[in-house]
Amino acid sequence: MKHPESVLQMLCVSWFYSQYPKHLIYSIPNGVRLTTSRAGAREKRMGMLAGMPDLSIPFRNDSYFGLFVEMKVAGNYLSDLQAERRQFLLNQGYCVVVCWKFEDFESAI
Repeated sequence: MKHPESVLQMLCVSWFYSQYPKHLIYSIPNGVRLTTSRAGAREKRMGMLAGMPDLSIPFRNDSYFGLFVEMKVAGNYLSDLQAERRQFLLNQGYCVVVCWKFEDFESAI
């Protein structure tokens, strides 16, 4: 399988909408490969920020302002920049989880 994290993310998003059709979940496409340096520079000027989690669920509860989800598969771990962004978001009152399999995502939700 060429893009196992993408497949896992698609499964999680599909499941989320089937369970919570009135809530939002959206992708933060920082892992997209841009074809030119010009396109990369444009995306940065538009706000693309490396190291941000893959998904955001803007739903506040009594403990957190919302949920960010980083998708990983076995053998992959957070980069230093991802860990730094994760800590920043935690400090701002968000829940941030890393999901290596569907059951991790389901449990986080």
